[in-house]
Amino acid sequence: PEFLLIGVVEIVGSFVILSTINVPLTLVLAVVLVALVALDVVANVRMRDHIDSTRAESPLRKAEGACELDSTPMSADEQNQWMIDYFKHWMEDHGYQG
Repeated sequence: PEFLLIGVVEIVGSFVILSTINVPLTLVLAVVLVALVALDVVANVRMRDHIDSTRAESPLRKAEGACELDSTPMSADEQNQWMIDYFKHWMEDHGYQG
């Protein structure tokens, strides 16, 4: 198989280590393909959201009183904990005892 020489930078303590590795070209192409598909999915979701929120009849809108969570920087466990905490505070704010 064909290989592609890739530069690698590692930071170990206060040292910067520069090295190269040979990576099979098929692996590089597979990674690039996955990245392109992910970009296409994101673009498709954004386009669909724009169409849904700007249509003349029954446009998609956030419900009054709805909360919004940008979970981009969060792990699944952090998202779950956020929802549990939010629900507990909502219950307390509305007079429910847990």
